[in-house]
Formats: sequence, structure tokens, C-alpha cells
Amino acid sequence: MVASIARGIPKSKLVKIIAGENECGDGPMSDFAFAISISNLEELDLQSNKITDLGGVLLAKAISKCDKLVKLNLANNELMNETARVLSVGLRNNKKLCYLNLDGNIMKLDYVETV
Repeated sequence: MVASIARGIPKSKLVKIIAGENECGDGPMSDFAFAISISNLEELDLQSNKITDLGGVLLAKAISKCDKLVKLNLANNELMNETARVLSVGLRNNKKLCYLNLDGNIMKLDYVETV
């Protein structure tokens, strides 16, 4: 279900998707990463989906190409230091993102402060 939503984003006019608490894991993250880099999506909520660094890094890389996303909620997943490291690089190129929630993940504090 969540993967179908992610694949449909680039063709839609949606600006907000709340897909949290589905425990979908990393599977649909490549579709979400592609979608946020080319769509009009302004808000994406993926909290509590058991996303690990595998999916987190895909999303983090897409952040640098995204010029519309203003709010991203990745709270309460299983994201670790690699996602935080790639996010810190991607956010240097992204001037639009105003809200990023990483609460409840397994990142070291120094990585989170960098982000």
C-alpha cells in the first residue's frame, strides 16, 4: 500500500502525505526518494515506519535535489549515523526544508547536532 502511494506521487498534484505508523520498512523508500526529488510535495510524514539507514540514506540523498519539500518527519524509525551524515551533506544544498524531525532514532548526538 505505502509503496503504491510513493510510486503515484510524481504523477499527482499532492503537496502533503502522511504515511506514518505503517511499519513499511525500507522497501518503498527508493520510490519516496525519487518522488520528493521531482514532485510538488511540500510535506512528508514517514514516522514510525521501521526505516533503517538503507532507506534513510536514499531519502537523505534526495533532499539535496528537492526544491519543494518544507517538512519531513522521520521520527521513531531505526535511523543511525550514516543517515545523519548524508542528511548533513544534503541539507547544505537544500534551502527550503524548514522542519526535520529525527526524534526517537538511534543516532549519536554529535551527528544530530550537525544536521
